[in-house]
Amino acid sequence: MIASVQFPGSNRSYDYIAPFPVHVGMKVVVETRRGEAVVEVVGVKEKSDAATASLVRPEAMF
Repeated sequence: MIASVQFPGSNRSYDYIAPFPVHVGMKVVVETRRGEAVVEVVGVKEKSDAATASLVRPEAMF
């Protein structure tokens, strides 16, 4: 499964491999060059040629 995600303040989406179930609106953690970032899932699809990295984990819910 592939998650399309958006970084805060960005209109562009990026595809990541989802190793756990995700849904639109979910907050997840991804690894970037600057460290971990919390992003929002804006779409879910079956496959993508652009996805090369995986989601790290769901954002902790406290």
